[in-house]
Amino acid sequence: MKFARPTQKRGFSLVEVVVALGVCAFCLLTLMGLLVVGINGTSMSAQQSVAVNIATAVATDLRATPLSNQSYTPSLKLYSPRFGITVPAPTSGNGMQTFYTSVDGTPLTQVYPATTSTPPPNTAYRVTIQGPLRPSGTSQRTASPVFILVTWPGLADPTESTWPSHFAGSFQTSIYLDEN
Repeated sequence: MKFARPTQKRGFSLVEVVVALGVCAFCLLTLMGLLVVGINGTSMSAQQSVAVNIATAVATDLRATPLSNQSYTPSLKLYSPRFGITVPAPTSGNGMQTFYTSVDGTPLTQVYPATTSTPPPNTAYRVTIQGPLRPSGTSQRTASPVFILVTWPGLADPTESTWPSHFAGSFQTSIYLDEN
């Protein structure tokens, strides 16, 4: 008895299988690369959101600094309630004041009274404030600019007397205060 051979091939050849596996491997590697980029973008976005919240808290704290009286007293120094920021800023060091916060924005140090001269090891953000400076030669209250810079990581540039320049990310904003 003779069996007839089928005229059609069944299955895939070895070359077709290798090409298909190569295409799948290329697609998977591309997706893995995009996954890393997405995770980094999400991390940077979360850090930026925390920095914005910290800058908002600093601006709110400065605006909440009470006036001791309604008269203009050039020698009077006030301190913000939450962060201890000096209002008006000291004239030494271009009016710069620095403090450090944790990952959730909780202050780890205060500007006044100074809690430590070196930042704690769990510092996540550095907050540098320039201003408000009291204008010289005037006896009237004027609006003074305040520049707020939040940088991370907090220990990347630990020199407090200079404007930070070595950091991975930053957020900067400015406000005007009319109470000094």
